Amino acid sequence: MDWISIFFDDKGVFLWTSMTAAVALFLGVINILISIMNNRKTLKMQKEMHKKNLEQQQSISQDNLNLQKEMNVSNFKGNIVSKSRIEWIQEVRKQSVAFISSFYNLINYVNELELDGFFDAPDHKTRIKKIKKNHDLMKLISTLKEKGTLLILYFGPDTSKNSNNEFINYMVTLIVDRVDGLGTSYDVKNVLEQEDNILSLKDFLRIYLKAEWKRANGELKDSDIQSYLENDDIYNHIIASYESGFESHIERIEYIYTMKRIEELRRNEL
Repeated sequence: MDWISIFFDDKGVFLWTSMTAAVALFLGVINILISIMNNRKTLKMQKEMHKKNLEQQQSISQDNLNLQKEMNVSNFKGNIVSKSRIEWIQEVRKQSVAFISSFYNLINYVNELELDGFFDAPDHKTRIKKIKKNHDLMKLISTLKEKGTLLILYFGPDTSKNSNNEFINYMVTLIVDRVDGLGTSYDVKNVLEQEDNILSLKDFLRIYLKAEWKRANGELKDSDIQSYLENDDIYNHIIASYESGFESHIERIEYIYTMKRIEELRRNEL
């Protein structure tokens, strides 16, 4: 019996029900195969999508990790810079107090000497000898010079177009030079008048350190420091009051180092 006979009965009549069943079976098998193929495609697509999503997530995670590392490094560096600036401000304040205190210790003693007529010797040489022999006076002058030097060391070369650090160096040097020249280059009156310069220095430091404090705390950008200072009337008055003297100070420094370079070139030529 061949497979075609199933579509006919024993009288040879074609059985449409058998054909319908066969077609239905065939279509069922086809649908199953199509379903299997679709499922495989779907699973493959899902795997590929899952792989892509995983790769994207890993890429995003790595990018986020790199960004976080960069932020951590940036924050770390920023914290170090901020901490260093705050420590510098605190040290400058400490050295400023030491310098100003040593000045007033000296001035108070000089006032006492003046009231006693210590500086009234008519002869210049005699007056100088008296000053040099007064160990208390010389010690106070030496202390002022020491404190002034320590304060200056905290103000390196200016890194921008402004000259605030050098201006502070000029103010300290001006006061120390006047005091150190007591009896030789400057009389007692000139030395006592240095209190005005001390007051100017104190105000300048107060304004300048406030700006530095704002920069350390992130309230001011480096590029905004000078404009912040120039908005302060006292700052501008101080700069204007010492303008000519400060210019002479800069010229003197430039001259000194120019001459040193010339001397060095001459030695190399020999």
